[in-house]
Amino acid sequence: YQALKVLVRLNDNGQYHEAVDRAIDLLRDAPKLAEAWNQRAIAEFSLCDYEESVRSCQKALQLNVYHYNAAMGLGHGSLQLEDPVLALDAFRLALEINPNLECVRSQIRQLERAMDRERLDD
Repeated sequence: YQALKVLVRLNDNGQYHEAVDRAIDLLRDAPKLAEAWNQRAIAEFSLCDYEESVRSCQKALQLNVYHYNAAMGLGHGSLQLEDPVLALDAFRLALEINPNLECVRSQIRQLERAMDRERLDD
């Protein structure tokens, strides 16, 4: 898909509004294209539209259960929405899909420690 390459390039160049618009157009024609949902999520996250980004990541994962980038995006978006439980689940899924994600492994440890401290404070 040439249109998908354009989306990636737009996100890489920080043209997030245009990336969202192009993703909407592409998804109208190819609604089952998981990577288009993921690219839309990246643009939405970069525009601080975390709720939409989380929804787009979830859609990408529904279409491709092995999309670890969408799982990572879901984790990061969930953190921004202050939902550490969903974030932890998403990061664990990403690590299950791709065990080589050391940054995700570290994020999981940090979240688990923070949640343990929170439980102790309650």
